[in-house]
Amino acid sequence: MLGKSLSLQSSDDESLTILISTACVPLELSFYDAYWELRRTLKSEAVLDKTSAGNDLLPPGEDPDVEIDTTENTITISLSSNDTYDLLGEYYQYLYLREITTGKKTSVMYGTLNFLESPDSVYPDYTYTTPELVVSQLRLTNGDGSKLILTEDSDPKRSEVVEYIRQ
Repeated sequence: MLGKSLSLQSSDDESLTILISTACVPLELSFYDAYWELRRTLKSEAVLDKTSAGNDLLPPGEDPDVEIDTTENTITISLSSNDTYDLLGEYYQYLYLREITTGKKTSVMYGTLNFLESPDSVYPDYTYTTPELVVSQLRLTNGDGSKLILTEDSDPKRSEVVEYIRQ
């Protein structure tokens, strides 16, 4: 099942809430652990992952990364500013459930998740575009087919694109 494209702000505390259709997962969510992954491409390794498994082991007062609400049939993924600080550009999110007793895996959703420029970056707020929009418009990719994330090690360098935009 494809999820809609979402955009979040880099380096912010954010959460995603996903409504699970009972047509997709006909059993009660209380019988499952949820696993969420963020990847550069659908086939690449996860750059960030979250799970509801093991939440009982958390210290008192600490919130789990993934919370399953069986009354609302939702799964909420909590992302900290540390999780999202270095994330820029387009990623793929993937959510699956694993039945607690049998271990059977059920894919629930995948979709794109975009991270926009951090508000505390040196990038000026008066411009008409962002480096990520330039990459998207020019369809710049890495060797594996994922969208290029501009850094000072990429070609072109992030600072070069920012300077072009300023000009």
